[in-house]
Amino acid sequence: MEKATILQNPMIEEMQAFFTDRIEGYDAHMLEEVVGCREGYAEMARLLPDRAETLLDLGCGTGLELAEIYDKLPNIAVTGIDLTQAMLDRLRAKYPMKPITLIQGSYLDRDFGAAAFDAAVSFETMHHLTHRQKADLYGQVRKALKPGGRYVECDYMVLDQAEEDLHFAEYRRLLAQQENREGRYSLHRGQPGSATAGGGLRSRGSPMAAGQHHHHRGGSGRLIPNKFL
Repeated sequence: MEKATILQNPMIEEMQAFFTDRIEGYDAHMLEEVVGCREGYAEMARLLPDRAETLLDLGCGTGLELAEIYDKLPNIAVTGIDLTQAMLDRLRAKYPMKPITLIQGSYLDRDFGAAAFDAAVSFETMHHLTHRQKADLYGQVRKALKPGGRYVECDYMVLDQAEEDLHFAEYRRLLAQQENREGRYSLHRGQPGSATAGGGLRSRGSPMAAGQHHHHRGGSGRLIPNKFL
């Protein structure tokens, strides 16, 4: 197992600015450079109910996951939520004729309603959250699903609690150095033009730390789907 290490020359950026600055290379990076993404998109679509008509997409980004989903369910009505308007604009341009409702903002601040969706998905976004945030969010997702609805999550994970603890501690240390300690930040190596998908999700939590932020560790980890049935 790879030993957990502190990033060399880490940088913290505000989350929306991080993804806005990297919008041009984002899709190519995810599809060509992040190990497991193509397979994850296909598996996510496969796990959705065959008769789903409504979908909640958390952290939808540019909608890369929707290509496979639309192949399976071409008429599904999608509600997508993402922090970054540039991402949502790119998604809208891809699917101008599809029934999509896009919401710019944090899905942590939203009430998704009750029994409103046949399915919900999240792709490489939950690793931005703390244990408590995820537990609360999962409760909201469960409430939003119709009876028999399904939630599919695909993300990276770590296999060692020590690695998770290390990254929480490192993020807290770096955030303490910021003049503005509120908000949502991105922590990465500072590689220009590299929208990242590192970090990881495990059943008990994430190697990330408090708040919505992005912490790039490269391609370690594996994709895991989960379902609410």
